[in-house]
Amino acid sequence: MDVEEVSFGVRRGMDVLDARGETVGRVKDALGDHLLSHKGWLFPDDHEIPASAIQSVDERGVHLSLTKDDLVAAEHDPAS
Repeated sequence: MDVEEVSFGVRRGMDVLDARGETVGRVKDALGDHLLSHKGWLFPDDHEIPASAIQSVDERGVHLSLTKDDLVAAEHDPAS
């Protein structure tokens, strides 16, 4: 696992967990005010997550204030 810190305590390869603690991806990179999460079972492509959605970062990973359902809805919302 690449442990290079990319931004505000976030490292590449860290798990990204939703508000319920479910893993929704892994950190690929940080792009300004967004995290880029690897594509996987939840998203068909790499997915940008706003840094404002980060609730905390600890040894388990990056914890979001959004649920998996919130992320999916935002992905399909043309206004986002």
